[in-house]
Amino acid sequence: MNLSSMYDNTTSVTVGGVTYTVKQYKKLVRDARKKAEGSGKKPTKKRRRKPKESIRLLPGDIKSMMRCAKVMRSLTAYYDNGYKQWGNIAKMVINLPEIRPHFVKYNSQSEKVQKTLADIENVAKANSKDVYQFILRLSWQLSDIRLTMQSLARGAAQSGAIQRWQDHECINGEGRRLGLRILVIRTLNAVDDMEKVCKQLETMADKMGED
Repeated sequence: MNLSSMYDNTTSVTVGGVTYTVKQYKKLVRDARKKAEGSGKKPTKKRRRKPKESIRLLPGDIKSMMRCAKVMRSLTAYYDNGYKQWGNIAKMVINLPEIRPHFVKYNSQSEKVQKTLADIENVAKANSKDVYQFILRLSWQLSDIRLTMQSLARGAAQSGAIQRWQDHECINGEGRRLGLRILVIRTLNAVDDMEKVCKQLETMADKMGED
């Protein structure tokens, strides 16, 4: 046994009325320190890291879920550029009473959705939990626009335009110049995706609100 070991085992210290050998006291201090570090640092890291990581990843998560975004842009492009691409026949289709009101409402709602998406991206870059409010807003906006898209698709079918001009590109065009019939089909598929997006965003917002 070396001198240091003998000293630790034979020399005693009294703390709080209790007597320990130096070796026992050193072990007591080590154990207390480990316990303090174990209970203090790990939860602190989780509280700080979890919100920041979830906020930072949020814009990418939303973009990956928004598979319907391409359809939304295509619908807006059809309304804005239909006359330039196909002339009076497209203008006539867009202005049908069963179609136009839903198109106008859709474009207004789509603009708000795009703005909210931009706000979410900007706020999330700053790792701010204020993004929680924007997520809820986007969820509500998507719920509204989903109903408008359904009305637009229904109006296009009820107007008879798809049957009347079925041989024209403005109705059945594909590729880079999508016609109304193709857009209606894709819109109906996107509606289902948007419903899922709304539910996912609400769940995400609830979880962030609990952090």
